Amino acid sequence: MTHLVDVLQVLGVPSEVTLAGRWATIQGEHCRVHVVEAPWGDGYYGWCDDPAERRVKRYANAAAAIQDGLRRAAHDNGGELTPERGRSGQQGTMIPKGSTFLNERY
Repeated sequence: MTHLVDVLQVLGVPSEVTLAGRWATIQGEHCRVHVVEAPWGDGYYGWCDDPAERRVKRYANAAAAIQDGLRRAAHDNGGELTPERGRSGQQGTMIPKGSTFLNERY
């Protein structure tokens, strides 16, 4: 199992995972979110299918890529996801800033 899959499971975010666990597609409120582990293991890339949010962004860790992708899919650039429910309406968990999760600092 890859780190991306571990984070998706811990956050409780349903997704379709391909490429041996290195690519995840998540259905957001308005569009699909894609999160991909960089092939050299140096971070993650994320983007949405929505033309307004299709810009590819680089992230240091998988949780940040997933959480920002869901915010972008909800067309909400500043809002916080709640601990109980992600923007997609799915059960999920947020990682508080400054905490350590799966050996990564947020």
